[in-house]
Amino acid sequence: MRRTAALATVPSRVSILIISIFCITCVAGEAAAQVLNMSHDLVTLGIASQNLTPNDPSLDARPLIQAAAYYVQTHQVQTLTADPGAYYLLSATYPSSATLIFPTLSNMTVDLAGSTIYFMGPLLPNGIEVYQCSNFTLTNFSTDFLTPPYTHVQLTSIDPVNRVLYYQALPGWPDPSTFNNLNSPFGDPVVLWTAIFRNGAIVPGTTRTVLTSPITGNALTLTQDGTPWTQAATLSTLQPGDTAVVTARAGGPPILVWESDSVTVSNINIYGSPTWALQLHATSNSTVDGVRVMPRPGVGLIGSNADGIHFESVRQNNTLQNSYVSRTMDDALIMDNLWAATVVTQDSPTQLTVTRSGYLRFPNGTSANFIDPLTTAELTGATIISQVPQDSPSPTYNGQVVLTFNQVLPTLTPGMGMVYADPNLRGQGSIIQDNLVEDTYGGRGIWLSGVEGVTVRRNVLRRTSLSGIISHQDTEADPGPPAHNVTITDNALEA
Repeated sequence: MRRTAALATVPSRVSILIISIFCITCVAGEAAAQVLNMSHDLVTLGIASQNLTPNDPSLDARPLIQAAAYYVQTHQVQTLTADPGAYYLLSATYPSSATLIFPTLSNMTVDLAGSTIYFMGPLLPNGIEVYQCSNFTLTNFSTDFLTPPYTHVQLTSIDPVNRVLYYQALPGWPDPSTFNNLNSPFGDPVVLWTAIFRNGAIVPGTTRTVLTSPITGNALTLTQDGTPWTQAATLSTLQPGDTAVVTARAGGPPILVWESDSVTVSNINIYGSPTWALQLHATSNSTVDGVRVMPRPGVGLIGSNADGIHFESVRQNNTLQNSYVSRTMDDALIMDNLWAATVVTQDSPTQLTVTRSGYLRFPNGTSANFIDPLTTAELTGATIISQVPQDSPSPTYNGQVVLTFNQVLPTLTPGMGMVYADPNLRGQGSIIQDNLVEDTYGGRGIWLSGVEGVTVRRNVLRRTSLSGIISHQDTEADPGPPAHNVTITDNALEA
């Protein structure tokens, strides 16, 4: 009886084996569901009719990666990856605001395993867009261009009086005149700049210089803007054999993080950009770690046609660290928080009509202050309790909004700025630390504007053409509030 009882309550070895195999199968299936390798799993999972094969310049990787990004929205995937290699984004952009979009994803990682993503170029809408994501990591890849937003030519002669640089094209690089008919995907003006190099370094006494369009007759005509580097004395120091880099600035960045929270962007190389290289818009609690904005190795002279890493309308508790930015045509590392809107009319003591700044949002419950552009003073305001049209995730760009506040406002006049009053909406607790910046042409090493409670520490800034570190307020070109409670410590500025 004891033996019978024992047999009734203890599984046999065969039963144990079957259970073990079943458990292993379940665990393996769960693990497979949590990692999607686009180079192997797209066909099996019914995502696409073919897998993402690396190193095939004829294969358009864009629709395959996009299909995977939409698949993981509704399936249990923790890691989206691919085999190492080169991938080419060849088709028209979709949706219209970005070449690739990772939309409203959470608790997952996109790890591209050291691959290189090639954009068509030379201009972009937004390249890779992380849109309203949370607890999301984008890591381990490089970006480059099939047709870069810059080119190189060799100077043959210089007319310093008329500010004309004559050139010949260099093998492997397009003639700058190919930039004449560029149109930005967003309709912003395409600005052409040049910078002059000798033996791989920018010619002393010069920096980025605006070109007069169109480019014809193998001649670069510099726009007379009163700067020293557009005057005959400086231009006379240029020599035949110098290299001129011509850049086209417009459109969107290779990587954009939009209105997201707890995002990590790490271990990424950005080899050239038509505008800001990495932009983070209205994003909080996020980290940029080990991002390198630099010229294409071996052949490039420009890392970005504009800024390097830019936290725009910065929110709370962001960290920018362990990154490298080199040879940008504007500022390298930026955290700013500018006007959210501009006053059109004060309709009553508690009501305003304002013009939104771009797509910036101010949901009901947002506390707002106001900036007098003449005195630059920040005036205490009130809290928004209603608005017409209602707040939405996709507001009208630069649209007018009627705002009602919870108490009487100060007397406000048209043209005054509305800004966020909450320090958390202006970067409170954010840090820029342990970064290296080298060679900014026409830009600063670190730019702060309108922020609160931001710390800048242990950065090394070399050969910046303008300020090494600047905390700046402007009420005209880039209008914003004054910065508050900024700590700048233990940084190294090197010539």
